[in-house]
Amino acid sequence: MRGLKSSLLVKLLAPYLIALVAVAGSLYAYSDAVVERFHLATLAEGVLREAHLVGALLPWDERGPALDRRCAALAADVGARITVIAADGTVIGDSDAPSATLENHRERSEVRAALSDGDGQAVRVSASVHRGLFYSAWRQSRGDEQRIVRLAVAMTTIQDARHRIRMAIWIGIVVAALA
Repeated sequence: MRGLKSSLLVKLLAPYLIALVAVAGSLYAYSDAVVERFHLATLAEGVLREAHLVGALLPWDERGPALDRRCAALAADVGARITVIAADGTVIGDSDAPSATLENHRERSEVRAALSDGDGQAVRVSASVHRGLFYSAWRQSRGDEQRIVRLAVAMTTIQDARHRIRMAIWIGIVVAALA
């Protein structure tokens, strides 16, 4: 009799649990992608706005250590790494490293996009700090002169939001399975 009851229980619960796992897996994948897209779009809009403000505050006639210092002062206020790049890709100012030591940035995807379209974004692991960063670059013009003002912010906010959504989904799965 005991074997019959457990067999019946398995037959009743198995489809429910399989359906629960399928729905939860789909929800997990979908919500993860939606959260990332939403936060990236929001981040892109805000960082581009900050790049415009930073560009307006940075002088055009400084390069090297003097511009590095100005970038560092502004970076502390906006909470982002600031890099100023000449139209040929030469880094002329940076908030986190001496600009003279940095390689040419002309081939960075966000810089290429900014040079051709006016602005560009990219997400990648930074070669210098070895963590995921969101980059937003904006082409600034003054007469015939052009430069790129690029801001980089850590992806931790987006990763934290994705983690919270994942935890909520898994807690919901456990509660639904126990119910």
